[in-house]
Amino acid sequence: MLRIVVSLGTDHHRFDRLVDWLDDWVGEHQADVTVTLQHGHSRPSKYADNLEIVARAQLLDAMRAADVVITQAGPGSMVDAHDSGHLPVVVPRSPVLREVVDDHQSVFADLMERLGDCVVARDSAALRELLDRAAGDAAFLLRTRRERPAAQTAAAVRTHMARAVERGPGWLAVRRLRAVAGPPPRTSGAGRAVSARNAPPSARDPHPISSPPTPTEPPC
Repeated sequence: MLRIVVSLGTDHHRFDRLVDWLDDWVGEHQADVTVTLQHGHSRPSKYADNLEIVARAQLLDAMRAADVVITQAGPGSMVDAHDSGHLPVVVPRSPVLREVVDDHQSVFADLMERLGDCVVARDSAALRELLDRAAGDAAFLLRTRRERPAAQTAAAVRTHMARAVERGPGWLAVRRLRAVAGPPPRTSGAGRAVSARNAPPSARDPHPISSPPTPTEPPC
């Protein structure tokens, strides 16, 4: 039995086209397939266990138990599929069909496919071919779970902070950063760059240190 989970997100635009493609294939394989569809504002499926909006934890549980995960080409949907151990089958929404406001899903899907992070079905024939293949063996849609970039960034920050503590005060001096980056350009009131050599003192240093006033004799 092939277990399929489909997530269309929560966008208010309808994505009935994907539901139609799904129903066309599932209708021919009802005895061998179970489908859970989180359809949001799109129409329910004729053959699926239909869920309009569900908690993310519940959706992830369903994805982990599935053999195939199909999603819109949204970053959140793909992250959910990855977190559940799947290479998602992705169908981008089309602005021409008023399924989304612009073409960002197609652009994002193309990028993620080049990176090997999804499989894109751009038409019903492509989706049918992928589902036929998965019905024989869905192992090609499994994905080794990778650590998220946020965790990698946090680990790198901890490493560099520990190094700074070990080297002691002065290692991460501001003057070192200035030596690498160079001085920031200054601008005049009209927005033009002003060189430090020709700038008035107030422009060279926004907080100049003035000489203390000369003491005077108190009045008699």
